[in-house]
Amino acid sequence: MELLRHLGHHTVCINANESCGISLEDSTLRSIQFQDSSMSLSKKQLLGAISNGDDYLPLSLYWEVLDRCNFSCPFCYIVGHSSSRIVRFSEIHSHLSDLVEEGLLFCTLTGGEAVLHPDFADIYTFLKESGVFVEVFTNGYTLDDELIDLFMRYRPYSIEVSLYSMKDDKLKRVYGASGDRPAATIRDNVLKLQKHGLPVVCKTFLNTLTRVDLAEIVRWCGDNALAHYSSSDLTPAYDGASLSHFRVDNKEGDPRLPIVPVKSHVCFPCDTKHYGCAITPSFEIFPCPSIRHRDCYFDLRHLGVRESLRRMKSFMRTFQDMEIKGGCGGQAGCKACIAFSEPVRNESGEILFFTGV
Repeated sequence: MELLRHLGHHTVCINANESCGISLEDSTLRSIQFQDSSMSLSKKQLLGAISNGDDYLPLSLYWEVLDRCNFSCPFCYIVGHSSSRIVRFSEIHSHLSDLVEEGLLFCTLTGGEAVLHPDFADIYTFLKESGVFVEVFTNGYTLDDELIDLFMRYRPYSIEVSLYSMKDDKLKRVYGASGDRPAATIRDNVLKLQKHGLPVVCKTFLNTLTRVDLAEIVRWCGDNALAHYSSSDLTPAYDGASLSHFRVDNKEGDPRLPIVPVKSHVCFPCDTKHYGCAITPSFEIFPCPSIRHRDCYFDLRHLGVRESLRRMKSFMRTFQDMEIKGGCGGQAGCKACIAFSEPVRNESGEILFFTGV
């Protein structure tokens, strides 16, 4: 199914059945000095090209569709640290349409465990049929034939499966999994996705709990020709609880992880300010999933999409490139430095600037 979409100053043709089927105008290709339309673009190049010439477009969305999960990972920043009523698709259908109209092109569905949302199939289908490329983050435990059929009909941009242990007893004891063979079930489901030719990638959040299992996970992925990556980033908990005791140095556990130098200590040094956004399980929009400052959270159902985007953009423009006093307090390479800094306010409660913690 093909459809034309108007994204800012650009018109693109989307094939909704493909993982990332998109055709660009010659003028768009020229803007990034591409001579041949058959050449491949990275996601970042594509987003940069389409957002070029516009002040802000909500092209890339990270959506936590619910804060519930069938696991209870101790290092999770959302499960156990947030409590929201499940927002049903019927409540937000029109708002999703407005987001698409404003330019939504890539959407990551996560949680919690995204596929547990009672309307996951409706949300996924709507996004794909609207010309949005969808990435799904999952622990892989509850993937079934019905979901795989949906993914075969409308191919996702990617399915990222989190692997924390290859041992059934450890998944039950440490991560709260149920059933007799959770690790084996996840492995079977990953291989089923691979067998159907779906774009599956395995990942492990490297921390004090997972690092002892990482070598076995990497070995299994290698033996089965599965892509795998690790990340040592920790996202701040929604309720402010500290998760820092789970952090490991990049040098610990996985030698493939680069040691990334700290970026400039300024607010919004990354591309979030051009095209990024995130949505909470209660359907509030904010610039980045790592940010916990409520000043930049806006209720989409109450304010509407356009007013929420206007206020969010205004917040980013107010602090964009402002120096963080004392430097960023987060881990090396953090991409949204205000996420790891504290606001300094005036007597009226307005933020004046951010300071390192």
